[in-house]
Amino acid sequence: MSIFNQSTETSVVKHVPATRSMRRIIASRYLQSIESCPHSISRSTSLSKLTYFALFSNLPFELRAEVWAFALLEPHTIELEFPPLMDTIPQRSFRIKTPHPLLSACKESRAEMLKRYRLSEYSRHNSFSINFAFNSLFLKNLDFGFSRGCWSPTTNTLSSGVHLMLLLGIFDCVESLVISRESILDAECEAENIIRHWFPNLCLLIVTVGFRSEDELVLKRYSQLVLHPEDDRHISVLSSTPPMCQWDAIYASGIKVNMQRRFARQERIHRNYIAPIVNVVSASQRQ
Repeated sequence: MSIFNQSTETSVVKHVPATRSMRRIIASRYLQSIESCPHSISRSTSLSKLTYFALFSNLPFELRAEVWAFALLEPHTIELEFPPLMDTIPQRSFRIKTPHPLLSACKESRAEMLKRYRLSEYSRHNSFSINFAFNSLFLKNLDFGFSRGCWSPTTNTLSSGVHLMLLLGIFDCVESLVISRESILDAECEAENIIRHWFPNLCLLIVTVGFRSEDELVLKRYSQLVLHPEDDRHISVLSSTPPMCQWDAIYASGIKVNMQRRFARQERIHRNYIAPIVNVVSASQRQ
């Protein structure tokens, strides 16, 4: 049985691997799914043989169900939307901004999705289902909708004393997290510490970067700048301007190395912590 099938048949929290090698396998699964959707039709399933063209609605139910099951494996990134300020934890404290397309395709696809997606504890008040064995979570920032300084990662509470258990129930299950380069910079030197604290079972961190066009690079001479290997807020000047594609590769590589170094430091400080695999992609590739 494949790792993918194993992960979908157990509870979201329990199936998260505890070893570095297994987390690398899970991260590789997410990366591979970005390029191609794995085949999901079971070999043991007997389907009616068709010798003529038929409309989808006229296909046997078993075949239609397999098509929906296959579509469910298509990589989907979930974005949670938070209000600007959260003085309390109401039932509508957040919502899914990017629901799965199969929920609105038709009644049959919706039923198939809800059957295969397990409703989680935090779904009760928000009427949506999440399965982070399938989905990646996209966050626009690392403050989770709170004003800066209104919460402390060490106490898991707001300054007013309101608990964040509703959010913790989600973040503990996340295996694949997508966040922008700008959000990491906004968190200053605390990004990796926040990620380690709030996403203890994270296997893959995807950092999105808004690469500039060739015209912008030529006009603003950004192509001559690369990240300093020890400090991503400082830059160095190259003696010659590399081509556009080479600049993107240098920029992405610098970000990846820097984040890996920062997570390695977290592993040295917290001996039981296993850092996620880091991958840097263009923001246009996130979906």
